[in-house]
Amino acid sequence: MARLILGIVAGIVTCGLVIFAIEWIAGQLFPGAAEAATRGDLSGVPIGALIALLVGWFVGPLLGGYLAVRMAERSWTAWPVAAFVILGVILNATMIPHPLWMVALGLLLPLAAGWLASRAVRPAAGAGA
Repeated sequence: MARLILGIVAGIVTCGLVIFAIEWIAGQLFPGAAEAATRGDLSGVPIGALIALLVGWFVGPLLGGYLAVRMAERSWTAWPVAAFVILGVILNATMIPHPLWMVALGLLLPLAAGWLASRAVRPAAGAGA
């Protein structure tokens, strides 16, 4: 049970760190994007910065979900990591108006990442489910 909980927590933490790192890199590439986003105005944010955010919303749960599955040895443990990102997307979109296409992708990409992560690791033969 401890391995299960630790795997999910480690997956969520890893996911958050990956998203943070990608957002930081995007902030370096597009210096004014973070300030515009904090003002609640995404209309002035370059498309590259928005795409970088979407990349984070996919790569974060993919890597975090993979780690959770590897540690817990249960394929379903990728889903709480994906749910963490989906909740973040929903909260973010309610606080800062986002383009509809970005919200839609922000909900779909973590689901795809969770699905991929849950299938990336197969338990060894004879391992318990």
